[in-house]
Amino acid sequence: MELLALYIDTHFLFHKSEYLNFGGAFIFDFKFIEGELIIEKKENPKYIKNFFGDNISNISAVVGNNGVGKTSIMRVLNRDTKCQIISIYLEDDIIIIHDQAGIDFKTDFEYISISPSQELYPLYYSTHIDYNLKNISSVISQSNLIEDSLEDYYYSTILRQVFFLNQKGSFLQKNYINFPFYENLVIKVNQVDKSTFLNSEFYKNATIGKSITKQLEMLWNHYAISNEAAIHGNFNFLNNFEVFILSLLVSDDTYMQTNDNGTFGDFQKVLDQNDFHDKLEMFLTKRLDNIDGPLCKTLENSVGINFNNVTELIEKVKAYPITKIAGGFKFELIKKQAILTIKRYSSVWKLYNFISRNSKILVFDKPNEINLSVKKDTSEDFLKRFFELYQNVHQSIQYLQFEFRIFNVFPQKKLSTGEQSLLNFYSSIYSFVGKGEQHLRKHNQYLLLLDEPETGYHATWKKKFIKSITEIVPELFNELDQKPSIQIVFTTHDALTLSDIPNDNITYLKKLKNSNIKVFKNDDPEKPQKSFGANITDLLADSFFVDDGLMGDFAKEKIQETINWLHSFINESKVNPEVSEDIINNHEAIIKIIDEPLLNYKLTEMFQTVFPNRIDKENTAKQIKDLAQKAGINLKDLV
Repeated sequence: MELLALYIDTHFLFHKSEYLNFGGAFIFDFKFIEGELIIEKKENPKYIKNFFGDNISNISAVVGNNGVGKTSIMRVLNRDTKCQIISIYLEDDIIIIHDQAGIDFKTDFEYISISPSQELYPLYYSTHIDYNLKNISSVISQSNLIEDSLEDYYYSTILRQVFFLNQKGSFLQKNYINFPFYENLVIKVNQVDKSTFLNSEFYKNATIGKSITKQLEMLWNHYAISNEAAIHGNFNFLNNFEVFILSLLVSDDTYMQTNDNGTFGDFQKVLDQNDFHDKLEMFLTKRLDNIDGPLCKTLENSVGINFNNVTELIEKVKAYPITKIAGGFKFELIKKQAILTIKRYSSVWKLYNFISRNSKILVFDKPNEINLSVKKDTSEDFLKRFFELYQNVHQSIQYLQFEFRIFNVFPQKKLSTGEQSLLNFYSSIYSFVGKGEQHLRKHNQYLLLLDEPETGYHATWKKKFIKSITEIVPELFNELDQKPSIQIVFTTHDALTLSDIPNDNITYLKKLKNSNIKVFKNDDPEKPQKSFGANITDLLADSFFVDDGLMGDFAKEKIQETINWLHSFINESKVNPEVSEDIINNHEAIIKIIDEPLLNYKLTEMFQTVFPNRIDKENTAKQIKDLAQKAGINLKDLV
């Protein structure tokens, strides 16, 4: 499915109804004739199928100056506003309309209607951290990723970036050859106050919550940190890891009550085990028994509940024959929870075991932190494996009662604003597609709404932007089983990016003198006529992008002052007037630094007309000889 056009009946931006076409196979015209809305369709002669690749249905742009309402248009596309709109789609040569406006209209074509749930699922992204953007519903926008504090946002952002670079960095480096990777990382176990766990209303009031509170206190007493305010003592890395992960797992020690819940007994059995491996296996047994006692017994008797046979355990759960249990519960849900629990505990053990086995080659500058370096004694493969294991754990614990990072990662290299902007964009998408099977990740088509995504990029990167998203974005979404198609609409006020976009795919917005917003239609003579493959200078020269020429206002003002100053003498035919030497030198210096050759030549000529006594005769004679030589003229012939 592809969005072809959008009709906006009422919106504060516009003084009348407006519509946008996005450059698809058909172009639509919306007219009111005798009080009735008429929608007309015609083929787009410039449309090229699969122009941006097989998995990207189309890329369009909304362009305009600051304050023209580009983000407001994005809100409409993201379905965050209550304005009355009509959306027109195309799927398998069938025109599809969703009429949110609720107004009568006629068409000159056949179509089918759909409900909101059948539309393209929008994903809005903005690199800006802005409180005003938090009310835009989106799981990938930077403003919506800020949760409790800037500190949490920072560590979570670094983690997203590291996971992305670890798995998909090669695609980024293919497009941005010199993009820097994090090569030296300091890793510490996250530190959380106990009150974060204990002050939860659930744990205070619910019966099972009180049981979990007791288990947490038992755990912290066991690790001799009962008097500490924080969750661990921050002394030893592996010890901190044990306490932190066990605290998280205890917080998840809840289960659906059925007739078949087991009777594992006291949590003390877990704590009494000799080492972390045994504690974790015993805790897994406890959890499976709580989920379903008979299933747990079957697993214990058939293959044994241990981390050496995780694959067999999962297969046994899948093959378990009962589909329903007393009370009408679907046993498939119980089995799904059991499999998720086995994978969660197994991934935790794999990460812990990897760190423990490699503790001799890991660099512990301090007992409570690891220093990872690609260029030192740990190889790139080692770093890759570490973060693969960590990512598996991170994803497996995301839906616990408390969603905490296990590790805080401190990169020693500081990235530039542009590098951060680029990395945040791709890592946010990667984080979205990697969060497991939730309903948001099961759509077959997505509408990716990018609000000035190239902010902070150098001009060289802006030129690469479209090519990179056509290659990297599909690769990221291909992580989803359904391999969805993507349509992209982005906003910008920069002409540089538009040389990769066909002109029919661009919506131009402009604020008029009366403050109304104008949407340029294809037949508007004032609409910029060049974009795809156009010279950047030609794009910038269009008055839509730069009013009153390309020269900067500061330079224009300085040069105009010099022109006016020279004219004041030329108009009165004054030669070598008595003027302060500092003033003369200042204007002469300005003329010399003007890089536009014709303007430099004309102002030099004016200056020499007013101040002939300052002409550098030797330099002038040399220039005359050079010009004569280039023109093939013998100066003696002119005498």
